[in-house]
Amino acid sequence: MSRRSESITLRLTLLFAAVSTAVLLTLGLLIGNTVEQHFVEQDMDQMSGKLRLAGHLLEICRGSQVTAKIHFADLPILQTARDFAEDGILTGASNRNWSSYDEEVRLPEDFPAWQRHLLTDPQTSGGLLVACSPESVKDVLAEFHEKGFADACVIGELHEGAAELHVG
Repeated sequence: MSRRSESITLRLTLLFAAVSTAVLLTLGLLIGNTVEQHFVEQDMDQMSGKLRLAGHLLEICRGSQVTAKIHFADLPILQTARDFAEDGILTGASNRNWSSYDEEVRLPEDFPAWQRHLLTDPQTSGGLLVACSPESVKDVLAEFHEKGFADACVIGELHEGAAELHVG
């Protein structure tokens, strides 16, 4: 009789352990997926709003009610990044970013797609833009260069007007 009660006890313990494991595993997966989705959405909001060059510049234009004109040839672009873009190796976010503000950007008719992708790629560090008065450009650049930022340069200008970006 003692053997049979151990068997029932063992069976009930194993059943309880299996049910508890299934419930906790299901709950863990549910919570994990919910948290992951939240952070994916939060990361996308953070990244798409802060890093892309064209998008960040448009945020400045919207906030200051100005039009920006940048000269693509003046952008300091890493040769490897250029090579990848020309070969069609792009981030998925580049097209999503473009579709979120394409109506506010004016590109030349013959503007190559790879150049547009570089403007909207989330890795282009738009958060590193600096705006200053035309009279202080020389001093601001000298300060950046003195602090070790040798690639700091003027890429365009801001003018009163509609909040949009013109690329030349």
